Amino acid sequence: MAWNIFMHVLIGLMGADFFTFTAKGILFAVLIVTVTQASDLFRVYKDKKKKIEEGPEKEQSAKLQELKDSLPTFLGMTFVKGLFYYTLLVMVSSEVARSGGVGF
Repeated sequence: MAWNIFMHVLIGLMGADFFTFTAKGILFAVLIVTVTQASDLFRVYKDKKKKIEEGPEKEQSAKLQELKDSLPTFLGMTFVKGLFYYTLLVMVSSEVARSGGVGF
């Protein structure tokens, strides 16, 4: 979590000239955040699956099926929420870089 926040703030600071409050700048920020969130969702899925596989064997198949059934809803909502918040973080940090001169 802290790594994601740091990474997106750094992206905003480094790309202050690209992430402007225009349609093109917001779209570019959404594109960058989409790539980072896709890799993060894959990590979340692998962690959940690993936790299930470490549990009792007779419960694994039922829990794995439950995980697969809940994936579209769980990962979809996690993706949308992360996309919104991290895009906002990138945009705000780029605005701070432009206004305060702290960008790279």
